[in-house]
Amino acid sequence: MLVLLGFLIILGLIYFVFLGKSSPVVAFIILPLIAVLILGFSGGEIADFIMTGIDQTWQIAVLFIFSITYFGIMNDAGLFDKVINKLLYFSQNRVTAIYISTVLIAMVAHLDGSGATTFIITIPALLPIYLKLGLKPTTLILLVASAAGAMNFVPWGGSTTRTASIIGINPTELWIELLPVQVFAMLLAIGLAIILPKIEKVDLKNTQGEGFKVSTLEFTEEQLKLKRYKLLPFNAILTIALVIMMFAFKDLPLFVIFMIGVAIALPLNYRTLKEQHARIEAHASSAILMATIILSAGVFLGVMSESGMITEMANAVVGILPDFMGQFVHILVALFAAPIHLVVGTDPYYYGLMPVIENVAQTFGISSKSVGIAMIIGEAPTWVVSAVAPAVYLAIGLAGVEYKEHLKYSFKYTWAMSILMVAFAIVIGLIPLK
Repeated sequence: MLVLLGFLIILGLIYFVFLGKSSPVVAFIILPLIAVLILGFSGGEIADFIMTGIDQTWQIAVLFIFSITYFGIMNDAGLFDKVINKLLYFSQNRVTAIYISTVLIAMVAHLDGSGATTFIITIPALLPIYLKLGLKPTTLILLVASAAGAMNFVPWGGSTTRTASIIGINPTELWIELLPVQVFAMLLAIGLAIILPKIEKVDLKNTQGEGFKVSTLEFTEEQLKLKRYKLLPFNAILTIALVIMMFAFKDLPLFVIFMIGVAIALPLNYRTLKEQHARIEAHASSAILMATIILSAGVFLGVMSESGMITEMANAVVGILPDFMGQFVHILVALFAAPIHLVVGTDPYYYGLMPVIENVAQTFGISSKSVGIAMIIGEAPTWVVSAVAPAVYLAIGLAGVEYKEHLKYSFKYTWAMSILMVAFAIVIGLIPLK
C-alpha cells in the first residue's frame, strides 16, 4: 500500500506541478496528506511527519524572505549598477563570455559548499545583466547550478559529508578519490557555457536586433528616486561583510545574517518609516510566495520520508531488478539520479536510498565505497532540478521564474552532465563495473 500510494503521489505531482495544473503549495500539502490518511496514521503521527519536514525547510524559507528583501533594497539603492554597466560595456555581443563568467563566479561562490549561499551571491548580481541583454533567467540558474554541482564534491559539501557518514570514511579521503571527477565536472560546466549559445542560437543580435549596442542600465523616474549612489561605499562594505560572515561564521544560520543585513540596510538607505515600509512591501509578494512553496515542500518531504513511503518505493524498485543487473545497481541508480531526484530529496536519497543500494550491491561483491562514489557522482549536478530541494526554490525565486520553466529548461542538461560524469568515472576505473 505504501508503494502504491507513493507512486500515485508522484503521478499526481507530475500532473499538478510539473505540468503546471496547480500551485505547488496545493500539491505538496494535499497529495501526501490524503495518502497518510488513507494509510490510517493518527493525527499526532501526521503532525510529527509535517514538523519533521518543516524542520528541514523553515530556515530556507526565512532566509528567502530576508535575502530577497536585502538584495531588493540593494538593487533599489543602485549597489550593482556601476558593476553591471561595466560588464555590459565589456561584454558587447559576446554572450559566451557572459556565460563563462557566470560559471566561474558561481564556482568561487560555492567554495563553502552551500547551494543557498551560491544562489544568494550570484543570481541577484547577475540577473540584471541577463535581463538587460534579453538572456533567459533560466539559463542563469542552469549555469550557476552546474557550477555548484561541480564544486559540491568538496569535503565539507553536503553530498560528501552525508556519504562519508553512511559508509564510514573520512570526507577528505573520499574527496581525494573524487577529485578527477570534480575537475571533469568543472570542465563540463565551462563547456556548457561555451556550447549553450550555439545550441540555442543565442546572441545579442537576435535578442536585441542587428544594430543593438550594449550601453547602460536604464531607469524610470520612480526608480531613480530610490537610488542612493552616495551611499554606494557603505552598501558595498555592508554586503561584503555579510558575505564574509557566511564563510567565517559557519555555525551562524544564513537567515540570521540577512536579518541583520536588512535591519542595517533599511535605515541606512531609507530614513523615514514610510520609505522603509514601501521597500518591504515592494519585495514582499515574491518573498512570501516562494516561502510558502518552500514550507509546503517540507510537508511533502516529511510525510513521504517519515511515513516510510520513500524507503518502500526504493525497495520495490530494487526488488524488481533482474538478478543479472544486481551487480550494476549502484551504476543504474547513478545514471538515473536525475529523475530519481525530482521527487526524492537529498536526505532521502542518501539516508534512505543509499543504504538499500549498499546492501544489494554488497551481495554481489560491490564495496560500500563504490556505491557511495557512484551515487555522489550521479547526484552532484541533478539536485538543482529536484522538486523537494528547498534551495531550488530559493534560486528560481531570486531569478523570478516558475519551477516548471526551470525544470523544462534545465533537466536535460543536468541529466546529460550526470551521465557523462558517471561514464568518465567508469572509464578511469573509479566506479568498477564488477
